[in-house]
Amino acid sequence: EISVKAFDVPAWAIKKIHSAQKIEEIPPISDLPEVTFIGRSNVGKSTLLNAILGIMRKPLVRATISNKPGETKQLDFFRLGKKSKGQMILVDTPGFGFAHTTNEEDSETFLNTLLAYLRGRGSVLKRVCMLIDSRHGFKRNDIEFLKKLYDNKKSEGKNPLGAPFKPPKLQIILTKCDLVLRRDLARRVTKVRNELNDVIPRETFLPVLMVSALKEKALADVQRELAGLINTPPREETQHESIKPERKPVIEKSNKVIRKRERFQTKCTGKN
Repeated sequence: EISVKAFDVPAWAIKKIHSAQKIEEIPPISDLPEVTFIGRSNVGKSTLLNAILGIMRKPLVRATISNKPGETKQLDFFRLGKKSKGQMILVDTPGFGFAHTTNEEDSETFLNTLLAYLRGRGSVLKRVCMLIDSRHGFKRNDIEFLKKLYDNKKSEGKNPLGAPFKPPKLQIILTKCDLVLRRDLARRVTKVRNELNDVIPRETFLPVLMVSALKEKALADVQRELAGLINTPPREETQHESIKPERKPVIEKSNKVIRKRERFQTKCTGKN
């Protein structure tokens, strides 16, 4: 299976570069593509993020993980690659159920910050990965959040981040799939797709992925999806490659062969 090498970035080159709790704290847009992980509290966002990057055992780098819901209390931005060699930015987010672990005002602030970021980041936001617990499927707060995210009526007015609203591509990732029987998992995937059709435009969501971060099952599928979003710089030609020998036309080669054959025949005739 593909490891973190899929991003061509060693674990030591993955760095947490920014955190934001309020809209004004969201960092400016860079040239790097961004992918954001969203979902209910304790659905496994941070665990999956750490697993696909291979940084589960690096507490100074990894996203915050805990059995206690609501440990992620801000938008955490992770850069893959060192500065000028950066390849992508991955964003870990607070769970929708964070209201149970803090006061209502803070919960509303986080929700508004997250929606403002997702709706106003523009074309740099290449993908939103929404994690769903495969044992339970969509919950009411998942559907409510998606309706707010893709509400065209809210596209009017000034965006606090400056960029025009562009519906991000959505990819559903079913987590903890090792805890569900295969036949039940297949039915869950079908149900999730049908529910998505009723909530958001069909062209905005991608195939459903299934993973188990703790068991490290099917992580390669997620890694391939992310690696495919990395901007690949055009390949530069070396001096040796740019100077190519001139190829002679086929007709010229044929004429040369004919003349050589005629000289050989003339030589043989003279001997006779």
